[in-house]
This record gives sequence, structure tokens and C-alpha cells, in this order.
Amino acid sequence: MRANANAAITAAAGGLALLLGGLLLGLGDLAPLARLALCGAALGGAVAFDLRERRIPNKLVLPAAAGCLALSAWTGVRPVELASPLATSQCWAR
Repeated sequence: MRANANAAITAAAGGLALLLGGLLLGLGDLAPLARLALCGAALGGAVAFDLRERRIPNKLVLPAAAGCLALSAWTGVRPVELASPLATSQCWAR
């Protein structure tokens, strides 16, 4: 139970840190701030799992990616703009 509490604390700290960073940079719109908070929470949770178990579970990564995709679609980002970084990352993976 304590490990889950640590993961929740680091996730909250990561989300808060990136949210505050976005506010300090002057990102006033809701969607970019929500994306930053979601990304920070996912990174914070990933750190906790990685340090403890040496792995990052898909239960954490996939919902965070889906949430960021939904927030990007809500702000009007076209799917082509999301696909090109994915294709580039696949080229570098080889």
C-alpha cells in the first residue's frame, strides 16, 4: 500500500510542477495547462514505478497518452501533425 501512496505523491508533484511551470510561462489557455499537468503526473508516476520496479507499466502510459491525444484533438491539432513525430521516432528506433 505504501508503494502506491508514493506513486500517487510523485504523480501529484509532477503534475503540479509542470502546471506551475506553464503558469509561469504565461500559458493562459486551459488545454495547454491540462496537457502539462497530465504529462507531469504521468512522468511523476513513471518515476516512482521505474525506481521501485525498474519498469514503467502500460496502465500508466497508455491512459496518459490517450488523454494528451484527446486534449490535442480538442484544441484543433490535426492528426497529420501528430503522426509525423511518431514516424520520425520510429525511424530513429532502428
